[in-house]
Amino acid sequence: MFKGLPVMYYRELHNLRRAWFAIISATVIPILYLFLFGLSIGGLMGDIEYEDQYLSYFLFFAPGAVEVSIIFSGVNSGGMISNDRYSKILERILSWPISRTSYFLARILVSMTTSISLLLFVLLLGIPLVEGGLYCDNIFLVLLSALLGIICFSSIFMSFLSLIPPPNDSIALTCLPPVIMLCSSMFYSLANAPSWLRTMAYMNPATYMTDVMRGA
Repeated sequence: MFKGLPVMYYRELHNLRRAWFAIISATVIPILYLFLFGLSIGGLMGDIEYEDQYLSYFLFFAPGAVEVSIIFSGVNSGGMISNDRYSKILERILSWPISRTSYFLARILVSMTTSISLLLFVLLLGIPLVEGGLYCDNIFLVLLSALLGIICFSSIFMSFLSLIPPPNDSIALTCLPPVIMLCSSMFYSLANAPSWLRTMAYMNPATYMTDVMRGA
């Protein structure tokens, strides 16, 4: 079932090293979101009321920045599979003594590698640097939420993009992530949001994953 998984994982890591844009989108962009958006907008918005307590906007948005990384990692997973399919590489890979499960699981494991690295950066360096302390009571719950988010969005984008022929896949890659991010609780509290936005947010897995991290 998992035949050839280590080989495929190494291949995907090697490809990620050469795909500088994928590294930027999965790690650097969320860090910029965290510091530029979190600090600049935080100065305008002040503290945010969440679960009967007040949080600085930087702390409120930090789980959202991690979720941005998870979503972009899922996009990269889907994009790499779409590229392999379009360039006929996927057909050659599946002719090797490697299972389909190993091929798709390797992409998810690479997404885990990049997203967990960013999560640890935010928890151990980003938040203490700005807020002066480590604000996390349950690191295992945070990691579990991140891992489930990676599996969820990697699977969604890989399944979705495997059904869309080029060049329509690039349109989906451009349009879907902003919709997922904005229709969730990543950037703002849903307490005073319009009913239609709350309905969309509660149908969005990113809302629950962000709220679990925020509550931990």
